[in-house]
Amino acid sequence: MSALLIYSGAPASAGDNTLVAAPGAGSRICPVLIKEQGDTATADKLLLYDGPSASGTKLDTTLAQNQGDGAVLTCIFRCDDGQTRQIKCSENKALVLNKAQAVATNVTVWYYLESTFGS
Repeated sequence: MSALLIYSGAPASAGDNTLVAAPGAGSRICPVLIKEQGDTATADKLLLYDGPSASGTKLDTTLAQNQGDGAVLTCIFRCDDGQTRQIKCSENKALVLNKAQAVATNVTVWYYLESTFGS
């Protein structure tokens, strides 16, 4: 695993908000932990995507009905067979938060970049 990187921000635009930009050919984003929390009293629907919402894969849906509502997403799992599994974005795809409302959402993403060569 390479260095752990952190995105922390409060995207406030309705529609797609890029949290972590596409890393380039031969690399992918590997989130470790993602925290999303509504920052206003306005209800918002938070959709997390591997790539743009129009063509990407939906990873999670969170309905933040009230200020402070959100989710903490663990992206690494230990299976019954003792092996570890992890959510990983596709090669050269951004991690995108699509929002229904133009209100602030506090987001923190802990992630690393991984080479896709040889995989």
